Amino acid sequence: MGGHALSRTDGMYRQIVVLSKRLTELGFLMLSGGGPGAMEAANLGAWLAGRGDDEMEEALRILTSAPAFSDKGWLSTAFEVIRRYPQTKYESLGIPTWTYGHEPPTPFATHIAKFFDNSIREDGILTLSFAGIMYTPGSAGTIQEKK
Repeated sequence: MGGHALSRTDGMYRQIVVLSKRLTELGFLMLSGGGPGAMEAANLGAWLAGRGDDEMEEALRILTSAPAFSDKGWLSTAFEVIRRYPQTKYESLGIPTWTYGHEPPTPFATHIAKFFDNSIREDGILTLSFAGIMYTPGSAGTIQEKK
């Protein structure tokens, strides 16, 4: 759980990628709200599972040229990482909602589920998170999900 505004250049973004990568390699399924920011970082970590630290660092470097989802190149840099580092072994799930039309879904989730009602989406995310929840900085939506 975390905010969509977290920049790809923020140290917290990198921390989420590292933790998510490691948890995925240990057999956990990364599930996020399916958006950019902290959610993207969780799915990116899962996408990079099984790869070395040098490849992870290069992927992060590629993404820094478009740090926010509103930046030109946000999607093309993600596609560059996907092209360079294809994922065939590990999976992740992003669950965005149709409610937020301004917020694109993360391209790093290998599976996407869409909900029209945000409260049902949030309940589903919490219900499926039976092994634990990683909370990262966010705002109102993240606070609401903690309750």
